[in-house]
Amino acid sequence: MKTFKLILMLMGVAAFFASGYYLGSRQTGDLKSDLKKGREEMTQKAASLEKEIRSLRLRLNQYNAGRHLASAETALAERNYGVAQDELHQARKAISDARELSDPEKQKSVSRFEDKLGRIIEDSERPDSELTKRLNTLRLEWDQITE
Repeated sequence: MKTFKLILMLMGVAAFFASGYYLGSRQTGDLKSDLKKGREEMTQKAASLEKEIRSLRLRLNQYNAGRHLASAETALAERNYGVAQDELHQARKAISDARELSDPEKQKSVSRFEDKLGRIIEDSERPDSELTKRLNTLRLEWDQITE
């Protein structure tokens, strides 16, 4: 009888151990799948945030370029050529940064715009009456590019 009770008790302990092992491993599997799912969601969110930050940086550079172009135009109208050149150089930097952040198709139009701006910067060293008009036309073109 003692042996029977001992065997019965060992079988009970083994059954408890087996059921605990089974439930524990199943919960671990669930946790692993939840962790994997959470990682995938975080990766997607991070990629989405990076894309949004890139878009915001692009818009900021576009805005700054437009602001500097407008300031250069005002400075030229006031015959303040030094300030106009500084503003044009700052506009070129902002446009260059915007080009790097733009999609490939838009990069081409921004590069062409940069070339035109470079010619205006060269001409700003020897200003004439047409320079303000050309800069105005260029600023309007920039507004169209960034729409």
